Amino acid sequence: MAYVSFVAEGGPIYDIKKRLGVISKSRNGWTKEMNLVAWNDGEPRYELRSWSPDHSRMGKGISLSVAEMDSLREILGDIMENIPEVVAEQAREAQEAKSTESTGATKAPKAAKKTRAAKASRAAKLPKAPGV
Repeated sequence: MAYVSFVAEGGPIYDIKKRLGVISKSRNGWTKEMNLVAWNDGEPRYELRSWSPDHSRMGKGISLSVAEMDSLREILGDIMENIPEVVAEQAREAQEAKSTESTGATKAPKAAKKTRAAKASRAAKLPKAPGV
C-alpha cells in the first residue's frame, strides 16, 4: 500500500511505499527525507530528496538500489567510526590556533602544512569507491 501516489501532469507516476525518516525540515515546510519510492510501477528504490509538505512536489534527489544502499551504509559506518578521531584532531588544531593567537606568533605556513596533512590522513581512512 502506497503512502502517497501521484501522477504529475504529463510526468512520471510515483508511489511512496514507505517513509523511512525525515532528515531535516526547512522554514517553508519542505522536508529532506529518506523514502522507499516506486516510479512508473517499477521496483521500489531508496530515495533521498526534498518534498513539499503535501508530497505533491519534490526537489532533486538521489535514488539508490538495495546494493547501493548497502554500500552507502558501509561507507557511513566507516565515517562514523572515525568521528572521535577527527573531532579530537579538530580540537587540537583549534587549541593550537588559540595559543598561536595569544602569543602573537605567526605560524601560518606550518599550520597550513599540518591541516593539509590532517585532511590527507582523514581522506586515506575513507573507503575507496568501487572501480576507483
